[in-house]
Amino acid sequence: MPGPAGEVYLAGEYNVTYGGVAVGTMEGDAGLPTIEHTAQAEPVANTSRYGKSTLTHFGLGADWFAAFTCLEASPGGAAMSAFWPYGTFGQMGTIARDLFTLSAALVLTSIAGTPASALPSSVTASHAILVPGFATRLVYGPTLRKVPLRLILYPYNLGGGTIGWCSVV
Repeated sequence: MPGPAGEVYLAGEYNVTYGGVAVGTMEGDAGLPTIEHTAQAEPVANTSRYGKSTLTHFGLGADWFAAFTCLEASPGGAAMSAFWPYGTFGQMGTIARDLFTLSAALVLTSIAGTPASALPSSVTASHAILVPGFATRLVYGPTLRKVPLRLILYPYNLGGGTIGWCSVV
């Protein structure tokens, strides 16, 4: 329902899969699926005429990420596959592999009947993997085992020579 001046407010749950397997229940608020990006650019600064003033930037792409906290940490599940994408959990796997080749599709699909069901209906990042250096942890104790994840979305050919991080429908 639009706001008084025609504003469009959106809310609605999305089902999330990683590598074709449902991620399951996610923690609310800050743990819900979030897409983020950081633009990369080179500044034009430190000139003879304007000193160290930044005059403009030349865009040099971006890094895109997805973050969420899973509440289902079952062995073989999507959360654990994303937690350790290098092979068998607890084993090192092959050193020096290209992470792009290990990445998997992350798909967010809106649930029908919610206000967000068509805005967008789905977001697909075909090449997502745990961000190198992101400190993950599993708590083994009397509390719920939460799996916080931050994935980098690698750019790829979306079709027709268009390069991007995800397709949005």
